[in-house]
Amino acid sequence: SRRGKDFLIEQRKDGNAYAQMRIFHLHHIPGTIKLGVYACSPVGAGFPASFSAFRMEPCIWPTYG
Repeated sequence: SRRGKDFLIEQRKDGNAYAQMRIFHLHHIPGTIKLGVYACSPVGAGFPASFSAFRMEPCIWPTYG
């Protein structure tokens, strides 16, 4: 979800309840934003990772302020 220059990334394992993964702020936003998925190994030099059912949906992040 996006609110101005603030972004919220969420995931859900069970198909119902979302869990926050990351909130971040971009100080400078170019005209186009490109995004994708990635996986980081918590220990060592890698691990198998797979992603499924990735989709962009309307913002559901409640307003703040």
